[in-house]
Amino acid sequence: MLSDADTLARFGGDEFAVLLEDRSDYLEVARALRGSLMAPFSLGGREMSVQASIGVAQVDLVDPTPTVDELSARADLALSIVKGRGKGDVLLHGLGMQLEEVDDAALGCALAQALVDKEITLAFQPIVDLSTRRLDTLEGAVALDPRRTSHIP
Repeated sequence: MLSDADTLARFGGDEFAVLLEDRSDYLEVARALRGSLMAPFSLGGREMSVQASIGVAQVDLVDPTPTVDELSARADLALSIVKGRGKGDVLLHGLGMQLEEVDDAALGCALAQALVDKEITLAFQPIVDLSTRRLDTLEGAVALDPRRTSHIP
């Protein structure tokens, strides 16, 4: 499935990325990875399996070479669309692809206005590295007031 030239990396949580080097069988690899995760295994005396959704982005001759961030964003967009369709599938990013629910610009404007109108509340929890006692990151949460957020799509 993966060769020695390919790279598998964990982004965090349940998100992983695979970089395939000099291969054109990316959809077959994605489907094989998904299939291998679905194989039942025993954990604590119970049979379990993992359902995975996979977003795929590619570099091709027609498209100017994207940056790593652009490729990651494309794969993430394809992943979001797969999850929105019910999860457990593989989707290749295509030109012009966007989320069906709402485009980022409209959502950004609506959220910015909701902040101004005090229709949403932001809360952050610090994540501290206990070994250094330094702030590592922040986790955020948004609370919506359903009585006042009629203009958020």
